[in-house]
Order: sequence, then structure tokens, then C-alpha cells
Amino acid sequence: MKLVWTLAAGFLYCEVFSVVFLLLPFISVKRWNAVFNSRAVRIVSSNASFYFNACIVLLTALFFESIRKIWTHSAALSELKRHPEDFNTETETIFLKRMFKAQRNLYISALSLFLCFVIHRLTKLIADQASMLADQQAASEALNCRSPPSASLAPGNQIVSSRQSLTRSGSLEEEIAELKAQIEITIEEKRLAGSDLREARTLVAQLTKDYAEIVAKHDALKLELQSRLSAPTGQ
Repeated sequence: MKLVWTLAAGFLYCEVFSVVFLLLPFISVKRWNAVFNSRAVRIVSSNASFYFNACIVLLTALFFESIRKIWTHSAALSELKRHPEDFNTETETIFLKRMFKAQRNLYISALSLFLCFVIHRLTKLIADQASMLADQQAASEALNCRSPPSASLAPGNQIVSSRQSLTRSGSLEEEIAELKAQIEITIEEKRLAGSDLREARTLVAQLTKDYAEIVAKHDALKLELQSRLSAPTGQ
């Protein structure tokens, strides 16, 4: 079993190196695509799904085995602590070493299992990006090949665009004429409203003047009436 865990640790180191190598920024996607399409990689990738599934199954089995070992050693250590007559420092050290190895194996198997999915996803993303770049390059080349016929159609397009611009200019002239007519109507209405306002102001001023005269006459008549009423009483 020690050899199995040594191989698992070596496999983990290879996975870490592969992830770091795949994430190097100075290696382009085209170069990775060339590597993936090489003959050696094609031979390996023909059975890639089998290898991937086998790694997943083995690492999953090692993961559950490490969990079982941790649980077994933990239960044995707890059981040993219940019997103080059989418990000593040497025995505790042995069980703690076994617990440490089981936990280390758990971390190795869990991280190896996780990196398997990471590497699978990274290679798939790199291949998809490479295919997308190839499709874009092919589309741009096809567009460049079709550009001369489109250039020959340019005079016809210019004629159509000039006709459209003339039509738009005619409609704009009609709109300008309508706006001018509306402006003239608004100016006339404003002039009429101003004359009506001046007449109203004149009428208000005249009414105010008449009212002041009436008030003055009323005050004079009131004073005259009071003077007449007070004259007999004074005699």
C-alpha cells in the first residue's frame, strides 16, 4: 500500500506541473493546438476517455480508503484512551503517526482527484479557443476574398444613397415650410394678443380714473351733507 500512495503522490506532482505548464502565458493557443494535434498526442487521446475514467475511479477508491483509515485509527485511539491501563505515550505516538499518514493520504487523493477535472477542463477550453480562432481566421479570409465584388457594386450603392438623400432633403424642405407657417401663425397670434392686452390696460386705467372721480364726488357730497346737517343745530 505504501507503493500505491507513493505513486499517487508522484501523480499529484505531475498534475501540478501540468497545470502550471498549461497556464504559462508565453505559450500561445495555436502552439497548444499544434501540440494537441500532434501524432503522439492523437495516439494517446484515442483512449483518453478510458485513461481519464480509470484515474477517476482509482483516485476515488484511494480517497474513500483514506477516509476509512482515518475513521478506523480515530476510533481505535478513542477506544484505547478509554482504557488507561493499556494507554501510554508510545502507543499514542504510533496512533498519531498513523492518523497523520491517513490524513496526508486523504489530502493527496482529494487534490489529485480535483486536479484531474481541472486539467480536463483546461485542455478542453484551450482546444475550443483554438478552434474558434481558426474559424475566425477562415471567416476573415473569406470576407477578404469577397471584398472585390462588393467594391464593384459601390457606384450603384452611391446612386441609391444619393436618391435616398434627395428624398430626405425634399421631406426636410416640406417640414421647414410647415414650421415657417406655424411660426408666422404664432407671431400673428402674439401680435393680436399684445394689442388686446394694450386695450385691456387702457380700459383698466380709464375705469380706475372714473372710480377715483366718483370717490372724490362721493366724499365732497358727504362733507356738504354733514355741513348742512350741522348748521341748524349750531344756531
